[in-house]
Amino acid sequence: MQGTWQKILETLEIPPEAAGDVPKITILAGLRISVEHHQGLLAYRPEKIVLAMGPSRLVIEGRDLVIGSLSQQAITVLGELSRLSVETD
Repeated sequence: MQGTWQKILETLEIPPEAAGDVPKITILAGLRISVEHHQGLLAYRPEKIVLAMGPSRLVIEGRDLVIGSLSQQAITVLGELSRLSVETD
């Protein structure tokens, strides 16, 4: 089914993020990051935040990190961002 859905999106020229199943990450000047379509907050410390992203994890590192907003669909992190990485098992 996933392959069929992907073909439909490509045929209609719909970006995957519009379908709602792909994480969308927006970084603003190294001071703010917004992540849409995450799958949960796994860890929080002022220097490191970890988000579930399907089979992988998004790791946000920096200084004085705070959660500006959090919902089931999106999270906004504020602070001095120094590193963004994706980890897999």
